[in-house]
Amino acid sequence: MPESSDVVIVGGGAAGCSVAYHLALAGVKSIIVEGQGV
Repeated sequence: MPESSDVVIVGGGAAGCSVAYHLALAGVKSIIVEGQGV
């Protein structure tokens, strides 16, 4: 797991992954936290 990020996204479903993708396009570092496998 990375040591730092700008945003933590809770949930790796379609919405969480979409948010992470669009944040990455904007240059924002994010981490997805998922209780089950992604």
